[in-house]
Amino acid sequence: MKLCVVACSKSKNKKPGKHKAEDLYTGGVFKKSMSYADDICDKTVILSAKHGVISLDKKIVKYDFQMKDIPYSEKYKWKEQCAEEIMKLTNNGDTVVFLTSHGYKSGILSKLKKRKTEWPFHHLKQGQRLRWLNEKLGVKK
Repeated sequence: MKLCVVACSKSKNKKPGKHKAEDLYTGGVFKKSMSYADDICDKTVILSAKHGVISLDKKIVKYDFQMKDIPYSEKYKWKEQCAEEIMKLTNNGDTVVFLTSHGYKSGILSKLKKRKTEWPFHHLKQGQRLRWLNEKLGVKK
């Protein structure tokens, strides 16, 4: 089984109320990452600074919270909880693909024992990630 972990985005649905997580985030890299995950993974979850690991259909309200807003003293606990949740969703030998920035995957990847991990965005900045995704998705300019 292959699980994709897609980072949330700062851009969010402007409509008030609760939204499915997959419909709440509207950023370009998020949308392209979701399309790519759909192509390569059996299951996808979203990694949110506020909510941790969330299913695509979990209903949440719009928020303004980023990794930088998590106090340094709490980041370790957040990463531990995220790693535990990913471990529950996968089995030994499964592959976990992180479609996230370094800040989101850092400290989680190393905790995923007996899981294969991939991080295709290795050292790619935001604009580079979008170009990489467009190339993988066959998007022509």
